[in-house]
Amino acid sequence: MNTGGQPDISDDLTRRVTCHLLPAISVAFLLNYLDRFNISFAGLQMEASLGLSPIGFGWAGSCFAIGYLLFQIPANIGLMRIGARRWLGLLAIGWGLIVCLTGFVRTPTELYVARFLLGAVEAGFVPAIVLYLSWWFPTRMRTQTVAIYGQGVPVAGIIGGPLAGWLMTVFAAPGESESWRALMFCEGAPSILVGLWILATLPDTPREARWLAPSEATGIAAASTLAGTTPRPVTWRQSLVTLRSPVVWRLCVTYFLLVGGTFGIVLWLPQFLRRPGWESAQVIGWISAIPWTFGSIAIVIASRIADHSRDFGKVAAVSAVCAALAFGLAGVVQDRWIVLGLMTIATAAMLSLSVTFWGLPPEVLAGEKAAVGIPLVNAAGFAGALISPVAMGWIAQGLGDLSGGIILSGAFLAGCAISLIAWRREFRIQEAA
Repeated sequence: MNTGGQPDISDDLTRRVTCHLLPAISVAFLLNYLDRFNISFAGLQMEASLGLSPIGFGWAGSCFAIGYLLFQIPANIGLMRIGARRWLGLLAIGWGLIVCLTGFVRTPTELYVARFLLGAVEAGFVPAIVLYLSWWFPTRMRTQTVAIYGQGVPVAGIIGGPLAGWLMTVFAAPGESESWRALMFCEGAPSILVGLWILATLPDTPREARWLAPSEATGIAAASTLAGTTPRPVTWRQSLVTLRSPVVWRLCVTYFLLVGGTFGIVLWLPQFLRRPGWESAQVIGWISAIPWTFGSIAIVIASRIADHSRDFGKVAAVSAVCAALAFGLAGVVQDRWIVLGLMTIATAAMLSLSVTFWGLPPEVLAGEKAAVGIPLVNAAGFAGALISPVAMGWIAQGLGDLSGGIILSGAFLAGCAISLIAWRREFRIQEAA
């Protein structure tokens, strides 16, 4: 039943679209996060290999965010000009090459350059997918669709930890700390292949999909958020107009706090979990998979609740509160099993928060405003990503552990919860009468 005032499409047609589009997108999303955060495991050896201090490791994370931030809007204007299929495929090939080349760096400065370039290439990927899927799926399927490809995030954590630990153990040489380089080579190459897969299979719009009848393509376009529109180049003047929208800036503030509270955690998680008895890369890899396993379940539950209630802001706010409390407690307790339990709760909550938050921008922004506003919101988030890794590195180097940084992440997420509650009216999706 269609209660949202939009033309509906059949469940069978939705399943066909899902089966054609989401396999390639989900694998690309998984590899995107593997390649983005494999440095978190490489960091277990980088102090010895590159002479990298905790602050230096934090800067490596922030350099990624700087590149991501600077190239956000240009990357998505590129999406509108070049087309989704070619753009997404080229991005995957580009970041795969850069990750492979990261395995050759010899100094902290070279690492910073590689991470900056990786951020620049990845800048358009997530907002491009959000915008791309809004051309294919109706509102009622929005968060569940995001959750399907968004499973790449926890799945990357589930397999990424054990895989990284195994690779770093298999390629380890006695008395050396260089096996992280093999990790980069082995995880960068598959992204190149997936980029070629996207170039070969994904259509740019429903009307270009050979596996859809013309009437089906028209129905999909009518049911999507951008109903009746055709992707077209976005001018810089239109970009400036978007900057005047209050709801865009409220989304930006909220996402800044969200990413500020989560980005540093993902980067530092393996080192935070390294405790007596959990010291080898292989053990840490398996232990770190536990929070992501429960997170993958939480994503499905939260997305279904959000789609059913159509109140994305409320579900996101509850998730933010849970994550903030769990991170705060994890920063003050000492028992490793209690810490692991709290980090599992926090990870599940932060993933639920991320998925439900991204149900908001395509709904409250439309047309060219969406093409510019969505990457602008994502860019604001990575301003938070610029701050949190360095802040956590500074705290770790000053205090000798990461507990203070974990508490800082909880504070960011508490602010995110407050903003979601304070601006709930603006973020609430009103169904058409």
